[in-house]
Formats: sequence, C-alpha cells, structure tokens
Amino acid sequence: MAIKMIPCPTCKKKISVEAQTCPHCGQPIDDTHREKERQKAKAGKMGCLVLLAIIFAIIILIALIPDDKKEATVAQQPPKQLTDEQAVAWIKKLDRRIMDVDYPLMQSGGHLVRVYYSEKDAWNESSFLFSSSGVFKKISESIINNTAIPDVDYLTFLLKAPVVDKYGNTTQEKVMQLHFSAAELRKVNWDNFTNWDFLNLLDKADLQPLGIKIVRAFCSEEDNEKYSREFCIRALSR
Repeated sequence: MAIKMIPCPTCKKKISVEAQTCPHCGQPIDDTHREKERQKAKAGKMGCLVLLAIIFAIIILIALIPDDKKEATVAQQPPKQLTDEQAVAWIKKLDRRIMDVDYPLMQSGGHLVRVYYSEKDAWNESSFLFSSSGVFKKISESIINNTAIPDVDYLTFLLKAPVVDKYGNTTQEKVMQLHFSAAELRKVNWDNFTNWDFLNLLDKADLQPLGIKIVRAFCSEEDNEKYSREFCIRALSR
C-alpha cells in the first residue's frame, strides 16, 4: 500500500506525500525526497516480514522436536533446591493432619525429617495403624521423589491420637514413633507398594502404652499379621 505521509526533511513533521512545500516550515519538497521516503517505508515492511518469517520457522522447528527429547532437555536442568525453611513449609502442606515438621541435620550430614501427625477423626485400635500407614506412605513417596529436598537420611512419624478420659475430656496423646531409613525408601517402586509393604520397611518403633495396644490389635488381624509380619515382629520386639 502506498504511503500517504512523509517527514519533512527540515522540521521532521509529518506532511502529505503530495505536498510541494512543508506547511509547517515552508521547506520545498522535491521528488527525490519523496522517493527516498518511499524506499525507507518499503524496506521497513520487508524487515517486518522477514522477522515474522524467522519467528514462524522457529515455532515450526520447536513443534517438530519429539516429546521425549523435550522431556530429556527439561530433565537435564538441575532442580532448584529448597532451603530448610522452604522444605518444612512444603512438607506441612502434604496432608491436613500434619501438625508440625522438624528438619534437623544429623551427624551423618544428612537430614532427619520428623513429621508430627495427629489423627483428628474417629478411630479404633485395629484400623488406626493401617489408615495412618497409607498417609505416611504417600508423604514418604512425595519427600523421596522431590529432588529439591536434598540429603534426607531418615524419616520419622510421630503419631498422636484423640483420647477421651473418664470425665469425657478429649486430649491428643502421643502413641508411637515410627522410624524409616530413606535409603530403603529410595529402592521402592511406589506403583506396586501396599500399606503393608510400607510398614515392613520399619527400621524401629518407639511405642507408648497406647501404641502397644494399637500395634497388637493391628497384628492380631489375620491379613495384617500375614502381610505385615516383619513390621509386627520388629515393632513389638522391645
């Protein structure tokens, strides 16, 4: 499309391409100046078209890259590691029943992740441990698979449960601590891993009197005793 306005060679204000003199400063406008401005406008349009062509070609090339190569490129980028405070905040968000999280440095140089967990809903001794172990399995999987949380050596779950005393008052009572080695958890294929399998990876347990009752009730059921035998033996051997 032909240009309609060109700049005056003297005052630089826009004037009609057909003007013989500048209405602003009186500068005569000759054909040479008009042709020069037409060539500039044409060159500018060509430059825009070339730039658009380059951008379009880049988009096409990116679209042609196989998805597996894109994923490999992303995977090669080192993950951003979380600070201790960020790691604690992230772990707390994994489940609504997590009351608190400790993230101390151990003598080995790695971290201990201690999760304070409180079961607030109604429970009974036989089902409490199985349902809680499902939550601990998911939490452990999330922590182990998060490469932004480095150097985790140990996971400990401190369980509390609501207990009603003889006066009808409800308090949160500590029942047990379950300790797991992160080295063992890193070997797990989580897709084929049951709650029983998870409990069998127990390294050690610290049980309060109520915790002993809970574990004994759990292990007295046939399926639990059969599929979590290692856990039952290790947890109740004091």
